[in-house]
Amino acid sequence: NASSLPKDWLFCHGQALSREEYQRLFSVIGVSFGPGNGQTIFNVPDFRGRFPLGLDSRRNETPGIRHSGASTHTLSINNLPLHAHDKGSFVTTVT
Repeated sequence: NASSLPKDWLFCHGQALSREEYQRLFSVIGVSFGPGNGQTIFNVPDFRGRFPLGLDSRRNETPGIRHSGASTHTLSINNLPLHAHDKGSFVTTVT
């Protein structure tokens, strides 16, 4: 609920907001998440059921980042980077 948000924060539920009332936010995101009415209203992203992902500094190589990606994804071996583990043992003690 809105009373649990810190001051000056908004939920990102895709809602339309006033370009005048939220000038600073509009100057940053513009109409990236919807044009609103094209004149006085714009939209914030809809992150319900999504996880926000930060800027991809690797030349935008993250598939789907611009369009919110998929609701679900099954990882395969091809999704995992090559890596190796040193041989050894792992010991834990429960007290």
